[in-house]
Amino acid sequence: MKQFIIENFVNAKKLAVINGGRFEKIIIESNFSNNRINNIYRAKIVKKIPSMDAVFIDYGGENNGFLKLENLNKLGALYPNSSLNIGDNVMVQLIKEEKGVKRAKFTTDISIQGRYVVLVSNSEKILFSSKIKSSQERSRLGSIVEEITSELKVKNGFIIRTESVGLEKDRLKKDIEKVRKDYADIQRLYGQKFDSECIFSSGGDILKFIESNFDDNVEQIVCSFEDGFAEDEIFLEDIKNIIKKHGRENLTKIVKESGADVFESHGINNMLKKYKSRKIWMDKGAYIVIDKAEAMTVVDVNSGRNIGTGDYENAILNINLSAASEISEQIMVRDISGIILIDFIDMKKEENREKIIDEMNRKFGCDDRKSKIHGFTKLGLLEISRMRKNDSFENYYLKDGISDTKSDNSLIDELERLLIYTKYHLNKNILDIYSIDGAGALKKCIEKFGAVGEEFQHELIFNESLLTSRTHVLDKLKEKYNMEIKVNRIV
Repeated sequence: MKQFIIENFVNAKKLAVINGGRFEKIIIESNFSNNRINNIYRAKIVKKIPSMDAVFIDYGGENNGFLKLENLNKLGALYPNSSLNIGDNVMVQLIKEEKGVKRAKFTTDISIQGRYVVLVSNSEKILFSSKIKSSQERSRLGSIVEEITSELKVKNGFIIRTESVGLEKDRLKKDIEKVRKDYADIQRLYGQKFDSECIFSSGGDILKFIESNFDDNVEQIVCSFEDGFAEDEIFLEDIKNIIKKHGRENLTKIVKESGADVFESHGINNMLKKYKSRKIWMDKGAYIVIDKAEAMTVVDVNSGRNIGTGDYENAILNINLSAASEISEQIMVRDISGIILIDFIDMKKEENREKIIDEMNRKFGCDDRKSKIHGFTKLGLLEISRMRKNDSFENYYLKDGISDTKSDNSLIDELERLLIYTKYHLNKNILDIYSIDGAGALKKCIEKFGAVGEEFQHELIFNESLLTSRTHVLDKLKEKYNMEIKVNRIV
C-alpha cells in the first residue's frame, strides 16, 4: 500500500511517495517561482532566425521564447490563411523553461494530458507509451480508442498511457471526452484573446500527480496544515475535490496534521539523507560517488572493502549490478538530467557489460522522464542521457546542485521546522535567530554559543544576504504561524 506524505511549507510544497514502507519518489513545487512546463500560450512571431531554422516568439514572458521552424511548418492546416510571418499569432506549448542564457523552448504540437490518454493536436495517429510492452494489449487498447474516436468524430491523435492497461471502453471514453473538451475550451480562448499571454495553466505538479495516481492502492494522504492559514485551507480543499471524483468515501484517507513537521515525524527526512550525499554506501562495503560538473554528472563505482571471494569477475559483476540498481534510483529521485557518465569497475566479459545495461534499462522502465542508455564508451564509461524538465531535487536542497552544501531553500525549510518546534513544543511565540555577514561573524557567533552554536549553526545562524533576499518568505512565515521572528545581527 502507498502513502502520499505532503510537507506543505511556505517556501515549497513537497510530496513524498512511500510504497510498502519504502521511499519511492519526491515532487517539489516552489510556491514563489511558477512551474510553467506544459502551459499553453497565445504567442506572436517577433523575429526569424534563418541560420537556426527557428523563430523567436513573444509569449508574454520577460524574454522571448524559441520555436523551431520545422515545428512551425506543421501548422498549415491550422492556419491556412496565414503566411506565418513576423507579427502573426500562433498557439504554442512550453516544453522547456529558460535556463541561464538559454531561452524558453516551445512547440506547436499541443498535448492535453488526461489520466489514461494524452490528446495530440497536430496528429491523427494513435500511439502507445513505450512501457506498454504487450502487443496483444496494444492491439486491444488501440481498437477501443479507434472505436471511441470514430463515435465522437475526433480528429486528433492520442497517446495511450501506461495507466490505461487493463481498462475497458467506458473509462477510456470518459477520459477522451474530458481532454477533448479541455482542448476545445483552449481553442475558444485562443480565438477570444488579443494579447500574447498564457491561455492554459497545467496547474501544480502535486495536485496533477495526485489526480493521475490516486487509486485503491493509496492508503493515506497525509498533509501538514496550519489552522487559520488561508493558503493551507485552499490547498487542502483542492486535494479533497480531486479525491471526491473517486468516491466521497475516499475522503477518509486524507489525514490533516496540524502543527506538525510531517517529513520528520514520518521519517522522510531520514530517508532523503542518502539522496543528498555525494558518497553513498552499499552492501558489504562498496560505494558510489556522485559528482556534478557544468556539462554532465559523473558517477564512480568503488568496491571499497568488498573484495569478494572466489571468482573475481563474478564478484565485480555483483558489485556493479548492485551499483546499477542504486545509481538508477539515485538518478530518478534526484532528477538528474543531461549527460550522465558512470565509471563501473572494469569487467573483462562483454556479456557482463550487457547485464549491466539490461539492469539499468529495467530500472529506468518506471522513469517518468525520457531517458536513453547509449552503452559503454571506448573508455569503458556507461553513457546515459536524460531529458530535463524542471529544477531537480538536488538544485532545491543543495547549493548549486553540489552535494553536501545546503541551499538557501534548504535553510529556509529548516527555519520553518524551527518555528514549528518553537511554537508547538516550546510553547513560545518568538523565535530568536542570528544573522551574520562573513566568516569572522560566524566565528564570533560560535564563540558566543559554544557547542550549541556549532551544533545548530545551519539552523540558528543565517547569512545576512539570505535573510535580505527572502524577506517575502519571512513575512509569510510570521503570518502562517502568528509568531515573531527576531533577527539578532552579529557583525
